[in-house]
Amino acid sequence: MKLLVVPLYLLFFLAVSFTGFFVVFHLLRYSVNKRVARFTVLLFIIGTGILLVSNALLFFSIPFDTITNPLPPLPSESQF
Repeated sequence: MKLLVVPLYLLFFLAVSFTGFFVVFHLLRYSVNKRVARFTVLLFIIGTGILLVSNALLFFSIPFDTITNPLPPLPSESQF
């Protein structure tokens, strides 16, 4: 299960980082007040960094070794 979930999480992490880059680019490029834009970008980068680091720490603290199968077991023929 870890072989499936970790690459998907890394894709999610890259997508969020890439989206954050576009937000920063547009804040700096198309802002009317450049001084406010720099402050806003600083707050955005700090907030996004804190959220990404905490998300990664929580994700990698999941005990994948103890998680076997999230689906309930199928009923066997002997139960019928």
